[in-house]
Amino acid sequence: TLAFPLAIGTRTAAGWQVRLGVYLLIALAYVVVGLFIGFARSDDRTARYAWGTCLATAVFLMWVSTSVHDGTQRDPLSRWLALSFPLHLVGSYLFFNVFPHPVPQGRRWRALTVLVLAVGALCWLGQCVGLLLESWPTSRVHAFYDGPGRGFWQYWTFVRPAFRSLLVFTIGALDFVMVWRNYRSVPGANDRRRILLAVAGQGVAILPGFTMALLAGLAQLADPTRPRDPNV
Repeated sequence: TLAFPLAIGTRTAAGWQVRLGVYLLIALAYVVVGLFIGFARSDDRTARYAWGTCLATAVFLMWVSTSVHDGTQRDPLSRWLALSFPLHLVGSYLFFNVFPHPVPQGRRWRALTVLVLAVGALCWLGQCVGLLLESWPTSRVHAFYDGPGRGFWQYWTFVRPAFRSLLVFTIGALDFVMVWRNYRSVPGANDRRRILLAVAGQGVAILPGFTMALLAGLAQLADPTRPRDPNV
């Protein structure tokens, strides 16, 4: 009989406290801005989209601030924060679709809005099912995946990472297209100035994330079996 001594230690991901603090501070900023808009312009539809998107983004950032590799995403609360995806993306689409105020839209834009809402709803329902299955006992989950849930297992394991990344990039790109459309449609200089300020703020905040999402999605599509970087 051979005996090998084992030394079990613990390791903390370097810099995770800083990463957590930065994300939570950004989330707090979204909460403050969202509540300010909600109380100041509660009767305006564009403002309601804005504060709803801000609050959903804050919840999403609370989820992103934790990651599997440092162990903080193992508790149920952190996992259920993932249900903020893709609500914050759909909210941003609805907001920029009518910012700074609604403009005339053709049939194609209305059809595109319905498509975005439908895809977002399906993605969110998939999140709900996946997180519900993660709360089941392991034996029950395996029995489901080996039987009627095999198709969903393939989606959850191989398709979902790439789909989520590409959804982030696509809706982000549509946001900027709608901003350009609205910029050309509004007559007043003040409205155009508001749009430029929104574009500047949005670009600084999200362009790096959208670039990473696109690269991560393409890499996952090229090799669905590759491990996903939890930081992307």
